[in-house]
Amino acid sequence: MIQKAIELHVSGKLDEAAKIYREIIKSDNNINALYNLSLIVPTPNEAISLLKMAVSYAPEFVEAHLQLSALLRKVGLFDEADYHYMIGRRTEVVNIKEVLSCARNAIYYNHDVINAINLVKKPFKYTKMTKYFTIYWGAYTQRQTLIKSRQE
Repeated sequence: MIQKAIELHVSGKLDEAAKIYREIIKSDNNINALYNLSLIVPTPNEAISLLKMAVSYAPEFVEAHLQLSALLRKVGLFDEADYHYMIGRRTEVVNIKEVLSCARNAIYYNHDVINAINLVKKPFKYTKMTKYFTIYWGAYTQRQTLIKSRQE
């Protein structure tokens, strides 16, 4: 069934392809159907929700993270876009500031400390990065505490 939808998609019969993709998603949440449907739906918000489902089922789905990042950026959700961009590109990361920013976003948006630590450990072998991450996270936590206390 997915093959038929892809054939229709490639041949430009997008409405027919979308209908089949939706049927597939109803029955088994196929990540390829979610991703392909996200490419042809009319609104960015619908595409974003489809891609979020795809990456929740398959966190290693690089293309979905990168497409999601682009759409989030398009609607002005830059921090969340950075987070998904880094997940998609985590093996190519070499910029300390970028890594720290994405680690912060992993914690802020998903309360995912393990993923944040893995983002930091992977490209920099957990040596120098541990020190930078600890300093950064300490400063970030203090800032959040200060903001919270001012609101009360």
